[in-house]
Amino acid sequence: LAHAPQGSRETTDYLFALGQLARMSGDRTRDIEPSTRDSVLTRLQALNAPQATLDAIREYRELEASLTNLALGDALPVGLRLVVEK
Repeated sequence: LAHAPQGSRETTDYLFALGQLARMSGDRTRDIEPSTRDSVLTRLQALNAPQATLDAIREYRELEASLTNLALGDALPVGLRLVVEK
């Protein structure tokens, strides 16, 4: 929670990752403690996280289709590039 993301891409990735880690699953063995959830919500609000991210931490929500691609897609991490040798 203390991480200070640099730049818009890193901030977007940070918000997504933190939101996914803290999202409500409805399974008490997987869900984080209420005090931790409150800390995550406070941090995400300070970083102007999307309302959908905040809502998914407060209560169970299905993962939106656009976020499914981000969570399960084949995108490379920031700074990693594929090089083709000729």
